[in-house]
This record gives sequence, C-alpha cells and structure tokens, in this order.
Amino acid sequence: MKKKNGGSAAPDRRSGAAGKDPSVKARRGKKAAACVVLVTAAVAAAGVTYYYQYQKLDGVFLPNTTVNGQDISRLTPQEVTASVEKIDTDKVITLKTLDGSTETIAYKDLDYRHIWARTPEELQQSQDHRLWAVNLFRPEELEIGEGFTYSEEKLREKILGLKCISGDGIRDPKDAAIVKSKKKKKYVLVPSDDGNRLDPEAVLTAVRDAVESGETEIDLAGQGCYKRALVHTKDESIQKAYKTINDIQNAVITMDLYGSSIQIDKKTFFDWLQFNPSDGTVTLSEDALNSYVDGLAQKYDTYKKPRSFTTSAGDTLTLGGGDDDTYGFILEPHDTREAIRNAILSGQSQEIESVWERTGRRITPDGDDIGSTYIEISIDQQHMWYYQDGELMVSTDVVTGMMTPERRSPTGILYVIGKLTDYTMYGSYGSTFVNYAIMLNEDGVYIHDSSWRSSYGGSIYYNNGSHGCINTPFDQVVELYDLIEDGTPVVIYDRNEM
Repeated sequence: MKKKNGGSAAPDRRSGAAGKDPSVKARRGKKAAACVVLVTAAVAAAGVTYYYQYQKLDGVFLPNTTVNGQDISRLTPQEVTASVEKIDTDKVITLKTLDGSTETIAYKDLDYRHIWARTPEELQQSQDHRLWAVNLFRPEELEIGEGFTYSEEKLREKILGLKCISGDGIRDPKDAAIVKSKKKKKYVLVPSDDGNRLDPEAVLTAVRDAVESGETEIDLAGQGCYKRALVHTKDESIQKAYKTINDIQNAVITMDLYGSSIQIDKKTFFDWLQFNPSDGTVTLSEDALNSYVDGLAQKYDTYKKPRSFTTSAGDTLTLGGGDDDTYGFILEPHDTREAIRNAILSGQSQEIESVWERTGRRITPDGDDIGSTYIEISIDQQHMWYYQDGELMVSTDVVTGMMTPERRSPTGILYVIGKLTDYTMYGSYGSTFVNYAIMLNEDGVYIHDSSWRSSYGGSIYYNNGSHGCINTPFDQVVELYDLIEDGTPVVIYDRNEM
C-alpha cells in the first residue's frame, strides 16, 4: 500500500536523534530521589540505632561477652559482682561417706570471697563500646584472673563438727591380732576391722583441694580419708604367724615311759606358750617348763624313795628310801626339758623318748615302778615269792642274813643285777662255791643255793643266818634262775623293824 503524499510521518522511536520523552525523565527522577531518601533514612536509622545501642550499652558489658566461662552480656559490673557472689553463696561441697550418706560444707560458712585481679569495673571499661556491633558476631572472652580467700579456721571447725567425724557410731580401726583366749584354751585370730573413723587432717586436705580446684563432690573413702587397720586378717605375715601358733597348740606329744606313756597336749602346755606378735615367734615359759619337768621328776623319780607296797600277806607297807636301795628311776631334767620343748615348738604331733639318769624295768603313769613281776622277800617270815605278770611262780622258805649289823640282809627295793652259775663267792667268811647265784647289789649279796643247809625258814637266821645273802633251796633257786630276768625288782622287808 502506498503512503499518501503530504501526510506527516510518525516519530521514529528507534532513533536517538529525536527529542527525549519528558514523562520518562520524570519517572526516572522520582526513582532516584526515592533511593536517596531511602538510603539517607537507612543510614540515619542505622546511626540512630547504633547510637541508641551505644548509649544503652554504656556502663554494661557488650553482647556476647563471657568472663571465666560465665555469660555477662549486658550486665553492669555491679551485677557481675553480685552474680559471682551469689554463686559463691549457693556453692557447697558434698562429702560422700563410707556408708553412702552425705554431708555438705557451704562456701558461705567459710567466709569465702573472691579476690579480683581485675575488677568487673576495670573489665567493663576495657571494652571498646564503639565496636559493640562487632561483638554480635565475634564472642569476647574476658579473663579476670580471679583468686579467692577463705577462713582456714572456720574450715577446720566445720570439718570437726561433721557427724561423720564427731557423731555417734564412730568405730576406730582395729588390727587383726592373735589373742590368747584362756576361756577357750587356745590362741585365736581376731579379724581386723577398718572401722569408720575419719582422719580430720586428711578430710581437711581433701576439702581444701576441692575448694581450690572447684570440685563440688568428695568421695571420702576414694580420697583415702578413713583411718585403716595396719594389720589385716589376710596379711601374709599374720596368717603365717597364726599357722605357726595354731600348729603348735594342736600338737599332741606322746612321751614314752618305759612300758607306758603320757600325753602332753595344749591342756598341759597352753599356759606355757608365749607368742611375740612383733615377729610371730613362739617360745615356752622357762619357769612353767621347769616346773612341769620338776613335777615329772617328783612323780617318776623312785630311786631311794619310799613306795607303797602290798605284801603277799595282804599288808600295805611303805618300803624303800634307804641306803640299801639299788632299784628305781631318776629323770634327767635338762635333756627332758629340751626334748619336750623341741617337740612342742615343732608344731607336729609325735612320739618322744623319756630321758633318764637311771632306769628300772618299767614304770606306770601313776609312778609304780615295781609292777606285777618281782621278787618279794620277807625277813620276818623267812620266805620268798616270785610273781610274774601277777602270777605266783615260786614260793619258798629261805634263810636271810643273821641279825647283826655286819651280816644282816639289806632291806628296801633292789633289783637283779645279773645271774651266775658255778660261781665262787668271796668274803669275810672266806670262799664259797654255789651252783646258781642271782646278784642283788655290788656288795656281794646274792640269792643262791646253799648245799650246806638242810632246813629253811623259821628262826634259823637269828643264830645261823647268812652273811647277808638269801640262802635258797636248790630246786627253788634253779626254778627262779630259769624264770628271772636282769632288772627284775627285788623287794626285801622286815615287818619287825617297821
């Protein structure tokens, strides 16, 4: 389609040559002005906010501020001081006792207070409040280098006043001990008991350390504040010592006594025992041991001591104890003591031999050393008996020594020293041959046959007695010779002289 001539052409909006549109400029101007206004307003508002906050934070700590781990944002120095003091006022140390109960010690009761290296006022003034906004994004940790002080005297008083230290039911520790019980007739091991007695000085140290370190709970047992026994039941030393004394007190010693025996056990020697707890050694009382052995000697020493003897006629006579005696026992005290001591202290039950200076054939626990095998000669009856194990084996009249000081037969308790055959005897009478001779002492007294005699017994011995020997019929002396053994007791008595 063709354009009409003479018509006006439309403006070319694509060309910069044409004039600007006033409406566009107006709009753009308005926008710019609005931005300026907004920026200015924002800056003004920020400035106002900054200044407001700056003024508001005057005299207080900046946001995001901590001191010694405590948030003190927007607090005044006085509030910080009060906050710390309140914490101190409320702070307690809890003490846990052995039985699980607890007691507390309050800081306020100790006159506890802070010593400030830098006061809260100094710390607050050290902050650049112009940079308060920076603190919103950068936490600030302040160090006041705090110290503290408290009353040592009040702390000690407080500790000494604790129930767990001064209350009822406190038991002192007791060491395990080996104790001599006379009632039980034995040594017993008394167990140890640690008790529940606290050491005030140890508690003081533990509480002092807790205050300085900031700890709020103390396990008194874990801190070693309780006194403990020094010697415990399971300690090796006391167990070893108790085994030693227990083995000793349970030992049974059997002492042979020539045909019989006696037992020596704790019923006998318990009171002799002397236990040394310091080194666990056991000794015997020398006085007690000596006294015991002296008692044995008094009971079993029979040599040249009177005895009670029942004759074949049924009389009970007291015989022996004179110079003519050759038979009997004498205990050797020193060796006997050592044998008994060593056996007891070995702690082992055992048999030991008795030790003698002189022995007979046998002896019973009641001190009878004649027994049931012996020769009995009665001068007043001019008769002789031989018993073997209580059975009468030989019974015969005899002729004893003539009743003069030089020729009388010995009386007392003698024994068979030896036996001889075809023997020639010598004496003041000259010499005499006998077929069988049983020797009774070293002075030449024998039981022997006497072929020159045809009668025995009666009163022959008054005027025609022997020179001290026991003249015996041949058949009876042969029989006796065959039966008798060396060491057999020979009891000779004269009832006319008793």
